[in-house]
Amino acid sequence: MKAWAFDYRSPICLTLSADARFGATDYTDDQIWDLNWWEREIPSVGLYTSYGRRAKSMQIFPAFSLAGETRQDPESFTRPPVVRHVLPNLATLDCEPFRELFVQAEYYVPNSYTIAGRYTLQNLSALPQVINFRLSASMAPGERPNPIGVTEVRGVSILSGRTADLHPVVFLSGGAQQVSAAYPSLQVAATLAPGGSKTWVWAHAALNERQRSFEACRDMVQIPWESTMARIEMGNAGMLSIESGDPEWDAILWMAQKELLRGFVGPTAHNSHPGLVGRRSAEDGHAMTDDGRDHTGFWGGLSTAETYYLAQQILPVAPDLVKGVFRNILRTQNPEGEFDWAPGMGGQRAGIQAMPLLATLAWDIYAWTEDRAFIEAVFPGLFSFYESWFIPRHDRDMDGFPEWDHAPQSGFDVRPSFNRFESWAQGFDISLAETVDLGAYLYREGQALISMAQMLEWGGLTTVIQKRMAYLQRRVEAGWSEKRSSYHHVDRESHVTHSGLQLGKRRGSFELDVGRELDPPARLLFRLKGDPDRAKLLKAEIVGQGARKRKRTESIRFGKFQSFWEWATFTTEKLNHQVDRISVKGIDEKLTLEVVIPDLEREDLTLALPLWAGWMEASQAKTMIEKTVMNPDRYLRPNGLASIPATDRSFATQGVLEAGAIRMLWNSMIGQGMIEQGFREEASQLFQALMANVIEVIKREHNFFPAYHTEEARGIGPQGAFAGVIPIRLFLGILGVRIISPTKVWIEPGHPFPWPVKIDWQGLSLHCEQDKVQITFPDGQQVVLEEGGLQCVEQMASPPMDTSSDLGDRLLE
Repeated sequence: MKAWAFDYRSPICLTLSADARFGATDYTDDQIWDLNWWEREIPSVGLYTSYGRRAKSMQIFPAFSLAGETRQDPESFTRPPVVRHVLPNLATLDCEPFRELFVQAEYYVPNSYTIAGRYTLQNLSALPQVINFRLSASMAPGERPNPIGVTEVRGVSILSGRTADLHPVVFLSGGAQQVSAAYPSLQVAATLAPGGSKTWVWAHAALNERQRSFEACRDMVQIPWESTMARIEMGNAGMLSIESGDPEWDAILWMAQKELLRGFVGPTAHNSHPGLVGRRSAEDGHAMTDDGRDHTGFWGGLSTAETYYLAQQILPVAPDLVKGVFRNILRTQNPEGEFDWAPGMGGQRAGIQAMPLLATLAWDIYAWTEDRAFIEAVFPGLFSFYESWFIPRHDRDMDGFPEWDHAPQSGFDVRPSFNRFESWAQGFDISLAETVDLGAYLYREGQALISMAQMLEWGGLTTVIQKRMAYLQRRVEAGWSEKRSSYHHVDRESHVTHSGLQLGKRRGSFELDVGRELDPPARLLFRLKGDPDRAKLLKAEIVGQGARKRKRTESIRFGKFQSFWEWATFTTEKLNHQVDRISVKGIDEKLTLEVVIPDLEREDLTLALPLWAGWMEASQAKTMIEKTVMNPDRYLRPNGLASIPATDRSFATQGVLEAGAIRMLWNSMIGQGMIEQGFREEASQLFQALMANVIEVIKREHNFFPAYHTEEARGIGPQGAFAGVIPIRLFLGILGVRIISPTKVWIEPGHPFPWPVKIDWQGLSLHCEQDKVQITFPDGQQVVLEEGGLQCVEQMASPPMDTSSDLGDRLLE
C-alpha cells in the first residue's frame, strides 16, 4: 500500500465512502464521512457525517489518557497526526498524544451504512504504563430526534441515538464501559509493558432499527482485519503510483484517482453497472424515494461533458468501471438513435440529446484496453447516435451542420454570446447558430467511428461519415479569422458572424423608428430586464423587410421569451434585411427592453476546439496556440486557460471572472489537442499552471471544485465536485505513456517535464527521463527506449521449455 506522510497542510482529500469495486453501494442511502482534525467544532481527530442531511452533524472522535491526563485536541499532542495511507474507503494515520504513547488509527468504510476503525496504542516509555482509550460521539440530530447516549444491548455498552429514520450505534470492542466525559463516551483500558501495544476495534452503523445497527456493528468488529486490508490493497493495485520531482504533484495525482474511484455508486434497479455521481460528500447520498428518483444536482445524472471527463481521467485505473458507465448510457437510446444527456441512476432523464462525445469516449476505452469485443458491441448504437444529430430536430436548416437545442446542452453555458442567465452576456438563442464546438465534437466523433468501422471491416459506412466530416470542417474553417487567429460562431442561415449593434433601449412601452438596412440580413435580439411577471402582456411588432427584401411585419408575444430570474430574452426566428420600426406594448415603466443585432464576435474557449478535433494544419495550429490560446492577453491566465478571453469587454467584472473560470474538461481537451499537434512543451506549460493552482486550493480546502478562479488560488462552486480533479490523462499524454497491461505499453520518449517521472502499476515500472524511458516488467526484464516517436513495447510470453531428450531426432525428421 502506497505510504505517505501528510499533515493538515498537505494537498489531501480525506472524504471516505464505500468503494463500488468491492460490493454494491446504496444509491438511496449512502453514508459518507470526512476525516478531519483541523476545523471541526469539537477539537479532535474526528470523523464527521450528516447522513445526507438527515442530521445536522454526527462526529466520532477519540481521546487518550495517561498518568491522569487526558488529551483529545490534536493541538495538545506531542506529535500531531500524519496520514500514512489513503484510499477511497480507507485511511491510516498515526500520532503521539504523549511523548510515551504512539497511536495508529485506521478507518474503513465497508458499505454504505457502516464505518469501522482500529486503534493500536503502543507504549514508547521504558516503564509499564496504564493507558485509557476513550471513543466519544456527538450528534446534532434532525427530525424525530433522540440524542445519542450510552445504553446497553445484551449486556454490552454502546452509544446509540436517533435522527430521522436512522438509529446510529457505536460499538467499541474489549469490554468498553461508560465513562463520565463532556460527550457520550465508551472507554477501555490496558496496562502496556515497555514497547508493548494493544489494539481495539470499533464500528458504527446507522440503519432503520437500533437492533439492526447493533448487529451490523457487532459483525463488523469481528472481521479478519489483516486479510481485509490485504484484499483492499490488492484491489487498488490498478492505481497509478507516480513519483515526479515534486511530492505535491504526486499527492494531487493520487488524490484525483482516489476521489474519482469514490465517484462510482450502485448498481441500481435502473443501471446494471455502477454509475458516476458528480460529488460524494457528507451532505450527499440520501433519497426520499425507494429508487432514488428524487435525487437531483450532483446525484441526479451527470451531463455528457462531465461523464466524458471523469471517465477519461479514471480510465487507466478502472477500465471495467468505465465500460459499465458506458453500458448504462447505452440503455437510454431511443428508436431515433438519441442518447439522453444526463441519465440518472434512479431512472431520471433530462429529455435532451447527449453531446456527441460518446464514440470518442468508446474509442478511447479501446485505446487503453484493446478490447475489440467492446467496440463490436457498442458500434451500431454509436453510429445511429451520430446519424441522429443530422435529423431535422437537430439540423433545423438541414444543411449538414447541426445546432445545439439549448445552451446548457453544450456543457459550456458561460459563453458571452449565448448565456441567458447573466447580465454581462447577451442571451442569443444558440439553436439559431452554428457553433465551432459542435462542429469539432462531431468531427472527432466521426474520426472515432471511422477507426471502429475500419477495425471491424465495415468500410461501407466510412464514406458517409467522411462526407459529413468534410462538410463540418469546411463550415468551421469558413469562420476562421486571420486577424484574431481564432474561429467564430456563425448565424444558422446567413453563416455570418455579426458584430452586434444596439438599435434601441427604453423603459416601458415604446415605438422606435429604426430605418436601418441590414446587410447581410440579421436577426434581432430582445433583452428584457426586470420582473418577467410584469411583462406577460407584452406585444411587440417588427416592421420592415425579410431576408428576401419583401415587406413583413413580425408579431412577438412574451410567451416566446426565455426568462430566468430578472432576465428574459427572445431571438427572432427570421432574418431581417431592413428594420423600419419596432413597437412594444403591454409593459410598465419598471421594465427595460433592449433591442440589438446579436453579437457573435464575442469569443470563448470552445473556439479553440479544432485543435482537439484534429483537422488543423500545423502552421495554423501554431498560430492559434501562440497568438490566442497561450497568449497571456487572451486565454492563458496564471491558473490555466480561462473560459472567456481577457479581451472580452466584460472580463474585468466579477461575474465574468467567475463564469470565465478555469474548467478542467476544456483545458484538458485543448491540452490534448496541443500534444497531438506536436506541442508537448506548450501542453506541459498549461498543465503546470493548472497543477500549481490546484495544489494551493487543495492544501487549504482539501476538496476539488467544479471550476477555479483565473487569477487567485481559489475554487468556484460547491466543494468536492469531481469535475475539478486535475486532468490525469493530460499528464500521461505529456509524459507520453499509455499502459495497456502489465506486459504491454505505448511510449513516446522525450517528455518536457523538468525532472524524471516514475510510474508503478500492477508490477510494471516506467522510469521516464527527458531523453529516454526505462521499462521494467513484473518479471524484472528491462527495456530502454530513446528517440523514435510513439512505440509499442510488449513482453511476449516465453515459449515452453522443451524437455525432450529426443530433440535432435525430431529436428532431423
